Amino acid sequence: MLRVLFALVLLLLAGVVLLPSPVEPEAWSPPPPPPLEGPLAPNEALRDAALIAEGTVHGPEDLAFDRQGRLYAATAEGKVKRLSADGKLEDFATTAGRPLGIRFDARGNLIACDLGKGLVSIDPAGRVSVLTTEAEGVPFAFIDNLDVASDGSIYFSDASARKAVRLFHQALRPGGYLFLGHAESLSRITDAFTPVRFQGAMLYQKPEAA
Repeated sequence: MLRVLFALVLLLLAGVVLLPSPVEPEAWSPPPPPPLEGPLAPNEALRDAALIAEGTVHGPEDLAFDRQGRLYAATAEGKVKRLSADGKLEDFATTAGRPLGIRFDARGNLIACDLGKGLVSIDPAGRVSVLTTEAEGVPFAFIDNLDVASDGSIYFSDASARKAVRLFHQALRPGGYLFLGHAESLSRITDAFTPVRFQGAMLYQKPEAA
């Protein structure tokens, strides 16, 4: 039996070595980097940048400007905040979900990818309506970013957060931690991790093996 197994291994190795490969690799050398001049020249343009609405807007995922130059931000608490040029901050709309990517259409409606609600439209008065929760019969998994074309067509991405989180969970050792961005949360995706608060941030720990 061992001889037969050994012979099969030898045949397999011979096939790997002798059979022609469908892949023909070629060497590639990157071009020299461009000089750090002109638009690429080092500068300190952001040195005087200041935080906007610090401590009052939590987890802004995306930004958009309307025709009046007002700034809109989708926040972690399920609201869209509006900041005027004079510094006035107000609640523009509440989706009762988690708005992520936002863009204005030609009619002044704010289109938003909302985790939990789907693709929604918010009119200039802040009224929220759901456009759709699925595409071709398949429910959205993690609708997160979009753009609106000049003809009104909406293009958006739907990333499967559950699949990605499942792969992270499989890759982590028991007791390991998953770090997410400030605006991200696993609360509606999985209960396979234990939330752990650490110095103002939320970490997610894979439970120790029983």
